[in-house]
Order: sequence, then structure tokens, then C-alpha cells
Amino acid sequence: MGNVRPWLTTRCWRNGSGNCWSRPRRSPRRRWKKMFGGLVFTVQGNTVVGVVGDELLVRVAPDDTEQALAQPGARPFEVRGRISKGWVTVAGEVLDDHVLNDWLQLGRKATAALPPK
Repeated sequence: MGNVRPWLTTRCWRNGSGNCWSRPRRSPRRRWKKMFGGLVFTVQGNTVVGVVGDELLVRVAPDDTEQALAQPGARPFEVRGRISKGWVTVAGEVLDDHVLNDWLQLGRKATAALPPK
């Protein structure tokens, strides 16, 4: 699929009416910022997903981790050789519209359980 970063930022973040944002709008509730050497998207201060190179970084709830890691292209997120619990990295080549939407829903579900920052 190539570099997923521009595709993610222009296609996946939709408002309640289903209209696609040409660029994610910053608001007190939804923001995007540079982190982990890429771009992350937050809701109420909590990171939902991020794009690092050609890969998607997804927050996952502890109960969903095992099932998430069983999906094609998924592996634990590692920082300096240490696995970060609650995060999964997904290879960009497995992401199409349907698969990306599933990962976004999983990230939103995990973030919804967290208090705002």
C-alpha cells in the first residue's frame, strides 16, 4: 500500500455525519501531534492511533490484546527493545479501508475507557 501516513490523515477521521476531513481538525476533544517519530491522533488527550513510517500504531484494551495480535500484520509495539503493553503495531501493507476501520474502532474503544487528560 505504500506510505500510509497521508492516506490515514485524509481518509479515516470522519465527523458524526460521515463527512471526511481533508485534514484532521484540532479541537479540545480531537488533536493530532508528532510523537514516536510519526503522527498520532488523540481524543481527550489520549492517543487512539498513530502512524510511524508505513505502520499503524493502535491503542488496545488489555482484554483485546490477544485477539488484536492474532490479526494479519499485527505485532507488539516495541520501544528500545521493550514491549509496550496496550499497543499494537500493524504493517501498512495489510491496511485497506475495511481493515483500517476495524483498527480505528479498536483504538477508539480502548481510548473511550480512559479518563480525559
